[in-house]
Amino acid sequence: MSSFFTRFGTVVKASGFTISVTGLVLAVGDICKVDSLVSSVYAEVIGFEDDRAVLMVFDTINTISSKSIVYKVDNFSSYTYSDSYLGSVVDAFGSSDVVVKDRCVLPDSYEELKVRKSVSQSLDVGVSSINGFLTLGIGQRIGVMAGSGVGKSVLLSMITKNTSADICVCALIGERSREVVDFVEKTLSGFAKEKSVVVSSPADTSPLKKIRATEYAMRIAEKYASQGKNVVLLFDSLTRYAHALREVGLSAGEPPTMKGYPPSVFLKIPQLVERCGNFKNGSITGVFTVLMDGDDENDPVVDSARAILDGHVVLSRDLASSGHFPAIDIGRSVSRCMNDIVSVEHLEKANYVRGLISSHKKNSDLIAMGAYQAGSDQELDTAIQKWPAINHCLRQRPSEVRDFALTEQMMSVL
Repeated sequence: MSSFFTRFGTVVKASGFTISVTGLVLAVGDICKVDSLVSSVYAEVIGFEDDRAVLMVFDTINTISSKSIVYKVDNFSSYTYSDSYLGSVVDAFGSSDVVVKDRCVLPDSYEELKVRKSVSQSLDVGVSSINGFLTLGIGQRIGVMAGSGVGKSVLLSMITKNTSADICVCALIGERSREVVDFVEKTLSGFAKEKSVVVSSPADTSPLKKIRATEYAMRIAEKYASQGKNVVLLFDSLTRYAHALREVGLSAGEPPTMKGYPPSVFLKIPQLVERCGNFKNGSITGVFTVLMDGDDENDPVVDSARAILDGHVVLSRDLASSGHFPAIDIGRSVSRCMNDIVSVEHLEKANYVRGLISSHKKNSDLIAMGAYQAGSDQELDTAIQKWPAINHCLRQRPSEVRDFALTEQMMSVL
């Protein structure tokens, strides 16, 4: 309670994660504190119903009672950050085990990020299958698409450890708490720890916390990009973010469309993705994981992401089940910026190997049965001969680092 003269409202309805409040003049996005006889919780205004404001709580409504007192607060509206957070994990409100005093408020936008440039330089991610055949550019936005349990998080951890970027901002949105612990303990070590910050909002947190953590991670990335640094934003996952937007949108009264997603979801996802890019000085390279529920490539979020991103890396369950990691399906994956950032020789070699992979895949059943007669197809003969070397180039242990120089050396023998 800020003072005796603070204007109060009261709770008149509670359902799910939402409450209805009367007696206060509020705007969408305002944050309020709800005081009951037991405890206090924070909530954000997400819409209106007649003369009532609809608020969604950040935690739980279990302690909220009828006529609980509600008043607006300002201290939770801003996003504060400190460089001391590098190497640590923060939550949606900037809370961390690190004790700091030099926090600054992150602004809504940065003047330095208004001028955009095209993608013209490659980004080394230390993964040979990506460096060689799906080369990423500084400022590119790409999706890692796969079903559950195929290796998305492990691939992100490899990129975090191996990338040549100046700063890594890792947003773990809606994933398992165990993954957060594993990511910190197994990935953030040495130089990778010094240049990385993890923003976490696990699966058991409320939809509003997931959305706030997403905004927080993006503002951190924008802060470093405005200083002229090359930032990699590793976002796991875009689908969980879409689920959080769906819950908030439906609670605010929006009509459901495909798979229950309200229209605002397919507006806010592009708005998030478009904040990445190549700017006048710095850059934000976005790597977004997209969960294909039930391995459905026509899921609305998957389809939307494929349309707005500058390429996609598809992880195959068949490859993963055969012990092939990272389980990247080269034939179904594409980097739309690769043609502009690699040499002609590199591009020709990559396309040549892609052809060999495609030929081997089409005839894999004949090869497995021993029905193929050598000499029938020259390209397939070459693919069979070079298959061990191709497999060696595409497979990589999580602890390995394969930079551009090593990748091109491995490709030269293919």
